[in-house]
Amino acid sequence: MGVLDRLVARGLLRQETKKTLGLFRTTSISVADTGYKMALVEKVRAVLVDGAEPDDRTAALAGLLSASGTLPTLHRSIPWSGKVYKQAKELERSSWGAEAVNAAVLRTVAAVAAGTAVAVSSS
Repeated sequence: MGVLDRLVARGLLRQETKKTLGLFRTTSISVADTGYKMALVEKVRAVLVDGAEPDDRTAALAGLLSASGTLPTLHRSIPWSGKVYKQAKELERSSWGAEAVNAAVLRTVAAVAAGTAVAVSSS
């Protein structure tokens, strides 16, 4: 059982499967408990904006958000600034999990780019 499966089983994430255009099966994952999400965002905000000392989980979460490039999408809850960027990058560098996410994202982007180049050159 993977991490996502465990989070769905615990009720923290909601997984929905539906058909698009009546043919293609798609699965989407969203946060099931908005109270839990808001608590996490507040912890990350306190660290990145207010300078609070992070616990291990919050530091890892902030580092993962930074490494995945999704931190700026939280701009309504965590105002984006140079200070936030620097603090998030510092946590990213200190978190082995964030490094793994960053490497996985780069590998995925490279694979998509290679697949696109092959598809374009063969047509």
